[in-house]
Amino acid sequence: MLKKMVFFAALFFSCARQIPPSGGPDDKTPPFVSYTVPPLAMVRVPVKSKITITFSEWINRATAEKSVSIFPPPVKGIKVRAYGRRIEIRPVAAFAESTTYHIEINSLLTDLHANSIGSPFHYFFSTGATIDSGKIEGCIWGVGQKGQQPKVALFNVGAQAPPDTVLFSPPSYVAQTDSLGLFSFEHIRKGNYCIMAWADLNGNNRFEPDKEPAFSPEEKFFKLDSTLSAVTLYPVQCDTSHLRVTAIKPVSGRVLSASWSRAADTSAFSFFNEWRVERADAKLPALSVTQYQALPRSPNFFMTLSDTTGLASYRFIYKAPATALRPKSGPLTDTLRFNGVHASDTVRPAALSFSPNGKAALRPPIRIVWSKPVKTGFTRVKMGDSLGDTVVVSVVDGLLLSDTTLLEVARPLRPDRAYHLVLADTLFKDVSGNAPRDTLFGKYTITAISSENLCNSLSGRALCASNEPSRKWLFLPINGADRYLTGDSAGHFRFDSIPAGKGLIASFLDYNGDGRPTMGSLFPWVRPEPYRVFPDTVEARMRWDIEGIEAPSCDACPKKPAAVSPPVPDAHGRTDKNISPQKASTISDTTK
Repeated sequence: MLKKMVFFAALFFSCARQIPPSGGPDDKTPPFVSYTVPPLAMVRVPVKSKITITFSEWINRATAEKSVSIFPPPVKGIKVRAYGRRIEIRPVAAFAESTTYHIEINSLLTDLHANSIGSPFHYFFSTGATIDSGKIEGCIWGVGQKGQQPKVALFNVGAQAPPDTVLFSPPSYVAQTDSLGLFSFEHIRKGNYCIMAWADLNGNNRFEPDKEPAFSPEEKFFKLDSTLSAVTLYPVQCDTSHLRVTAIKPVSGRVLSASWSRAADTSAFSFFNEWRVERADAKLPALSVTQYQALPRSPNFFMTLSDTTGLASYRFIYKAPATALRPKSGPLTDTLRFNGVHASDTVRPAALSFSPNGKAALRPPIRIVWSKPVKTGFTRVKMGDSLGDTVVVSVVDGLLLSDTTLLEVARPLRPDRAYHLVLADTLFKDVSGNAPRDTLFGKYTITAISSENLCNSLSGRALCASNEPSRKWLFLPINGADRYLTGDSAGHFRFDSIPAGKGLIASFLDYNGDGRPTMGSLFPWVRPEPYRVFPDTVEARMRWDIEGIEAPSCDACPKKPAAVSPPVPDAHGRTDKNISPQKASTISDTTK
């Protein structure tokens, strides 16, 4: 009797625990779906039905319950139960009438040997008489090479959508990308949508803007009539935190230097509806801000006051109304303290560096780096060589206060020539009106590269490229030298007289016209500029005209390999027929 009790106790505990069997070769085969109840694409499913998905082998219950998503979400949610080879899904109350539901089993699901299901499994059914027929396919740019599998969300927005739809509204549909970064939504309701993706680091199916990487398409909203293919999402920024002033100090009695919590632009000033500076003891009237000057692509900015501060303690106060992102937080009011000064700013800016140094390309970007931000007092000057050749040099963003002055030549320089650029100190002023301290700083020499070291031209095309006026092409030397930019002509590119050497070809859509690829933003919305570096190295050979370079396919989305269907057992355990895991047969589940 005692032996029987020990035997049954051992049998009970061995059945209650999910552990990999010992012995034999390692199991590397991922689990796949054998069959579903009700069948895939079933219509008129009762609203209180139980959905059962059966796999080819025992699955890890801990991962199974976290891998299930259903969209649109039932009003009171679902209950998920996993045991053996099965996952059971029930609505807490009931499914909605006449609705197409999507269930996704994502790559978190593993078997008892920790083999992931890999590509997500998608199952759908309808409680009405028809299945929705809308379809969207696409990919997330570049994540396939990084091994990431972000989630993609669709938001049904109607005719009008608030700006923060993708941040605070629940998604209508969510799908996980596969290992190549590809995604697909099938049998969805037609209508107006916006789409975004994110790396769901905490697995809660909700995007956390300040913590998780985000991806967005080139267009914020789209209308789905039937099928939308090749939708590409690109990395974007998303920072929903309040823009705040983090530091402030006086430059002089009337000029303050300050920093934002992140890089901002000139519109940041108009976001706030009140700016003032007042003495801590309130003995004098408050001072107002009469001028705001932001540094490009920088968190730093300067403010000019309506009057001069003194040797006292001051409060800088600024206010902003409540935003759509933080409606419950109310208006923002912030105060920073600083000690005022009465002295004027007499420190002159100094030119710290000038480039290019040594041999320069025929279209060299000319940079002067300053010890403090300056403005230029001119738009163009001329520089010439000893043989009388003159070239017009223009200032890029000359009216903006910046710690780097960028100049560009109107046409290519002559090879083997030494050009002299003379810039008077009166052409530059800092925020307090000080000119550079060295009156001889502006005498520079730029020596153009020898014709012996030039590639005459480098040209080619991308067969798939459409005639897009905003497209720009880049040649990126491997040695890290300055990149070379050229325009597009119906998918063709041509670089003239560039330094010889190996490099890569890249293209991007320059929507904002600044000559550089721009990363988009989810909120506030900034359109991403698709940017692609082609993988093959090309050589710009000395004194050669390199022609016929063909960039590979411009398709941003990789091609999905043909699926190999694993053997799927029927109700009697037979594997004499192959059934695709994405179109699993429906067989009555009578086995235990």
